[in-house]
Amino acid sequence: MKSLLLVAGLCLSGLLHAAELQVRVETVDASGGQLLLAVFDSEAAWKEHKTPMAQAHLAAQAGAQEQRFELPPGRYAVSVIHDSNSNSQLDTNFIGMPTEQYGYSNNPPLRMRMATFEECAFTLPAAGLRQQVTLR
Repeated sequence: MKSLLLVAGLCLSGLLHAAELQVRVETVDASGGQLLLAVFDSEAAWKEHKTPMAQAHLAAQAGAQEQRFELPPGRYAVSVIHDSNSNSQLDTNFIGMPTEQYGYSNNPPLRMRMATFEECAFTLPAAGLRQQVTLR
């Protein structure tokens, strides 16, 4: 019984200390398909693009869209894909260049490569934070 109370207390403590991350996705070029948002909490998860800390799938609409996440304060990076054909991946052409829109937190300048975790990472304080991601 004590262990059950301890687990319940830890879960409640985590909920009480959650911070709100608001992600605003700008320049969605067209309606249709889906926006895939993923929040990563480590460089290893970012590189593998697996096991995000949080994720969301939104029906894509032209213009701007927002998604909110409740997360513990910490260091995160966000990746967004406009999956226009709803195949749950970023499509590329024969030389590996993306054929669908994508973007990252901090909007780092890129040339011919994926952004690194460090370029996209930010600290989410207990008071919450708003990140704007501009799709390319």
